[in-house]
Amino acid sequence: MIVECVYSNDRPNEINFPKTLLPANGKFANHLNSTPQDNLIELAGKTCYDSLTNPKGRGSKEYHEHINEVGHSSVQGHVGLTLETYFNRYDRHNLAELMSVALDLLNRPGVSVESNLMEMVDDIYFRVTANIRAIREWKKFGLINERSVIGQSFQKFATEVCPFAMTGVDLVDKHPDSHINWKVVAPRFDSEIYVSYFFSGLSRNWSHEHIRHVYQAAISQRSTRYVDESESPWALHPIVQKYWIDLNRHLGRGSLDKLSVIDNHIFASQRIYKDTVEFLEGKLIEEGMDKFTARKTSRGGARGVLGGALGTEMIYTASLQEWKEIIRQRCNDGADSEIRLATSKVFTDLLEKYSDRFGNFVSRPAKDGFGLHLELANG
Repeated sequence: MIVECVYSNDRPNEINFPKTLLPANGKFANHLNSTPQDNLIELAGKTCYDSLTNPKGRGSKEYHEHINEVGHSSVQGHVGLTLETYFNRYDRHNLAELMSVALDLLNRPGVSVESNLMEMVDDIYFRVTANIRAIREWKKFGLINERSVIGQSFQKFATEVCPFAMTGVDLVDKHPDSHINWKVVAPRFDSEIYVSYFFSGLSRNWSHEHIRHVYQAAISQRSTRYVDESESPWALHPIVQKYWIDLNRHLGRGSLDKLSVIDNHIFASQRIYKDTVEFLEGKLIEEGMDKFTARKTSRGGARGVLGGALGTEMIYTASLQEWKEIIRQRCNDGADSEIRLATSKVFTDLLEKYSDRFGNFVSRPAKDGFGLHLELANG
């Protein structure tokens, strides 16, 4: 099991490329060749396709252009920007324009707001955090699309941070009479700080659990349609590994062959998968389908014979606010052992990086021995 921090937007100039995704001699010259933020988007996308070791794969610029052309923009959700404006409460021009901004933010996914507007103070701050996908698609959501002050500002700054990801963006129209001066600021609140992790050696049963955790989050997972899984390792559940010998003796009715009963099942599934892909691919090509689409379609059909313990890889990004919620739910005795183990590793890393934000958790070993059980110190 690998749980490795890749990027955090409060350290915008640093990015860690997981070595298991790269060629033995490091990255190819045509991959991961832009800003850290562009590179995170590319890393997320190419993790899905297991393509970072392909020297003939699309270069960075071409990759982003392809993503924007086909509209597979979910990978752009891993990168966010925070903009802020300050003004005096009695400045009617700014307050009136801010109401337009607030309306434009309604119904807009990938955006969060922090402000002291409702507090009895004269100096008001208004902060908006948005991911690159939301910024690129600014015209698609909201209520004042044609006169979006903040949309135009976001697109301007996003282009500086993600020059490749922002290529070909459908720009919002410039507001003619803006009074608000926006600037890019460092993320400060839990809803603004996003941390990305690379996960490997975990099962697709584990990854499926994350459909419950999509608030302030972005997920890019290895694709079983695009990737050949005929020899991919399986990530067996911790409780299966714990009782491995006794379990296989039980399944084998008291005897153990050179290969365990479970191993034989995995090899049989892989063989059936491979034969099914080859058969379906041939049939589809005979019917006139191009080879690339035939292979993808065949893998999509054949993957049904592979088990939920098939190993997967994922780039998972979430705000500290969402990581706290995941940790609260998954680092406890009632959670599944596999997700508890992985989440415990995330917690340990976040505690080291943000001790002031995660130091209010009290931990002990989980009752089944896998990972941590956490409780808030103040209850």
